[in-house]
Parts: sequence; C-alpha cells; structure tokens
Amino acid sequence: MSKRFSQEQLQGLASVSDSPSRLGADRKAELPRGLYALAAAVYLAVLGVTALLFLEAGLALSMMILANLVVLAFGFAGRWAKAKPGYDTAPVARGSSSRTVSIL
Repeated sequence: MSKRFSQEQLQGLASVSDSPSRLGADRKAELPRGLYALAAAVYLAVLGVTALLFLEAGLALSMMILANLVVLAFGFAGRWAKAKPGYDTAPVARGSSSRTVSIL
C-alpha cells in the first residue's frame, strides 16, 4: 500500500548530492550460467523422451515447435540479460535541478 511521508521523514531517508545520479539496471538473477544451461537441457531432454516414447508422426511437429520455443525463450532471456539499456549511461535530462535527491 502507499504510505504518505512527512517532510521530516523524507529528510531522514534521502541523501542530497550535487552530482546527477546514474541508475543501473541489473537484469540478472545472479545464478550461475550452468544452472540456466542445465534447465534448458532438462526441458529439451523431457521433450526428447516424450517424442521417443510416443513415436507418433503427428506428434513430431508439435515436439519440434515446443523445442524451438524452449531454445527461443532461453536465448531471448540470455540476450536480455546481456543488453545494456540506453538509459543507464544517459545524463539527467532537461528540467532537472542541480541537486539530486535519492532515497535508495
């Protein structure tokens, strides 16, 4: 829920500086890369075992679609984690005061 702070409470929480603050983006869950690779391998192994157990011609297309979706999902997540956002290094835009207040 939202909470209203008084001016005195904000002064106790905030830190005031003359330099503009840079916001960083942390898109990683700080887990080892091997864990992500293992999860993708397990997903693909389950799909492979399912395809081998049922050996249906009609099931082959759906198994290939699901395998491609798993590869695309993990690939997209990996690219997203490596991407550098444009706002991370951009200076504070117009209308900002000379003093920056941060309560983080």
